[in-house]
Amino acid sequence: MREALLSTPRAAEYLGISSVTLHRAVKRGIIRPAMVTPGGNLRFSRDELDRYMRESVENLVRSNGHANGQHNGD
Repeated sequence: MREALLSTPRAAEYLGISSVTLHRAVKRGIIRPAMVTPGGNLRFSRDELDRYMRESVENLVRSNGHANGQHNGD
């Protein structure tokens, strides 16, 4: 069975970001659409969106020093 793809507004909602931010991430190559419709609309797979969220959390943890055993006193 083929995975249902999400439109830009639905994908942005799924990620908790605006459609403008999602388009910016696509332009920067951070998120890859699964397809572009003949009309130029983007479609996204949940797998790709989940990958982006995982990597975002990992980057956040690294930038806070938690990956090196450092803690901010919380």
